[in-house]
Parts: sequence; structure tokens; C-alpha cells
Amino acid sequence: MITADIIRQMPKVLLHEHLDCSLRTSTMLRLWEKRGFDSGESDFPKTVLMLWQKGEREAAADAFQDYLAAEASRSLTGYINAINHFVVPLLQTEENIRLVTQERIADAVADGVSAMELRYAPQLSTIEGLSLAKVMDAIVEGVESSPIPVNLTLCCLRHENGQVAKSLADIALSYKQVTAFDLAADESAFPGVLDWWLKEADRVREHGITPTIHLGETNSVSDADIQKLIDHKIGRIGHGIRILENQDEGNYCFEVCPTSNVTTGQVKDLSQHPVNRHLQEGRRVALSTDGTLFNKTNLTNEYWKMHQTFAWGMPEFQKILGNAIDASTFDQNEKQRLHKAVTEFCSVTK
Repeated sequence: MITADIIRQMPKVLLHEHLDCSLRTSTMLRLWEKRGFDSGESDFPKTVLMLWQKGEREAAADAFQDYLAAEASRSLTGYINAINHFVVPLLQTEENIRLVTQERIADAVADGVSAMELRYAPQLSTIEGLSLAKVMDAIVEGVESSPIPVNLTLCCLRHENGQVAKSLADIALSYKQVTAFDLAADESAFPGVLDWWLKEADRVREHGITPTIHLGETNSVSDADIQKLIDHKIGRIGHGIRILENQDEGNYCFEVCPTSNVTTGQVKDLSQHPVNRHLQEGRRVALSTDGTLFNKTNLTNEYWKMHQTFAWGMPEFQKILGNAIDASTFDQNEKQRLHKAVTEFCSVTK
């Protein structure tokens, strides 16, 4: 009885979504055309440029997404390099930041998302002169017109340092829309729970902002790092598939992004992904996309793939969504509303 259309109608909650990994390729090409394809910042595939210049815009956008997905599939480092080369240069003006934020929310609404947490490293948009405050103002303006609740997560990046983390913590405390504080980026090069980030994570938590961390995506995690998670009360883990395999899962909520893990080569294919085993064993997992651009997916597609691969039905969907709602940074009234909507939908659809 379950179809992709039914899943699209299901009131879904999205916890782990990177703004810079979720642009529309048609918008990217328009913005790159304004900036100048021949600016020397990125090497565009000739096929994409040829299609775009011939006016075959939809075909060009599709070809560009295929190209970006292939680049990202080289490794997590390839994924990050594709962001730096093709996305970050576009996010250097308030107008562009506001636009892509509004478009991402519109795409989420069309995908049947009822509430989402959207994350970004605003320091990436300060390369050409914008201040962190200007970047945040543009994102907040993009969120203000949203028809669904949207909370913001600010990301520190693993190759950075405590000074950057302090600046981001300061700016996080200045915006009521910021409800989480993350550590993201290249785990292979900068592994573990980094102490310079922990200091600021502790500080923002004292003001009601939830620390989250990307961990166990590409690397196994040491017992010492697990102890840091416990000591610093970090209960939300981005990906975490290698923690699940090697350590006591504790009371964490794992923001699992199956297609992304296949894209970056962490698992060979979905049938080998540990998410089903861990759900059946009672671990708290929530399903997310990581990003729609490089993974060529959306949240409906992630649930549909779980139905096709592991025969998940409404009981599993309701459990997964309940985990996401409980772990989210939305207030209790919003959580109650979301729980009610999910329960009613899943009960009727059974």
C-alpha cells in the first residue's frame, strides 16, 4: 500500500540538512553565469556549458547535478572539494544567500517536510567581505517567510580553531533562530571530538543551544571520544554509523543519511547500510538527507529507499519520525503538534 506519493504526503521532520549541499543546479548555473563561467574559480564540464549556452537549461541543470554527484562520490574529501569549488563562491552576497535559503525551504515544503533544521557554516560566506552578522541576517530573512518551522544550526569546521569557534558561538547567541551548534567537515583529516570546539559547545549549551557533532562517518571513534560525548552531554550525532558498529550507543540520536553514506563510499550500497539493523536493535536513529544536491535525493526518497530496501512500513516510519521530533530543537508545543500529525497520518495509512 505504500507508495512514494504517500511518503511525500507524510509529515516528515528533517534534522540534518546542509544549506550549501542543497542548492538547485538551475539556480547555481544562473548565478555562475552572472559571475562568469570563465572566472577561473571552477572548471565547468564542457557538456554543461554547451547545453546551457544552447538554451537547454533543464538538460544543463541535470548534467551539472550528475557531474557534481560524481565528484562527491570520489570520497568525503571530494564531496567537500565540490562544495568549495562550485557552491561557496556563489554564497558571497546577501541576495544569493537569501535566495538559496528560500528555495531550500520551498523544496522542503514540496517534499512534505513539516519542520526542518537547516545548518550552515556562515564563515564560508565571509570570503569576499561579508560579516558574519550580514550572512546571518540574510539567512534569517530567507527563513522568515517560511510556512513551516525552521531552526538554524551553525557549523564549526574541523580544520578551524578555537578563535573561529568563539566567533561562531558569539553570533549563535545573538540570533534566536539558532538552536544548535555543530562540528562538521573532514573527519578523516581532523578526527575525533576536538577540544577547541567543546569549549564553545559547552558555553552555548548553557544558553539553551544544543551541541551536535559529525562523528563516526568516516572514522572509528575512540573510547576517549565517547567519554567526551558523555561528559559534555552531546546527544545528537551526525551520521555516527561507525560509532554504532563499535561502541555502546548510549542515549544518542543518530542523524543517519543513507544515500550520503553511499555517495561518499562509507557503505557499498544501501543493502549493506547498518541503519536497519540498528533500528531493529532499538537504537535511536532519525533519517535525513545530509543534502539534496550531491546526493540527488530528498527526504521522501530516503524513506522510499528504506521501504524498498528493508521493507520499512508505517510502524518503522512512525518510530523514526518520533526519534527525530524528540531529538529536535523545537519547543514542546511544536513537538506535540508534530507527534500528533505523524501519529494521525501513520494510523490512517496503516
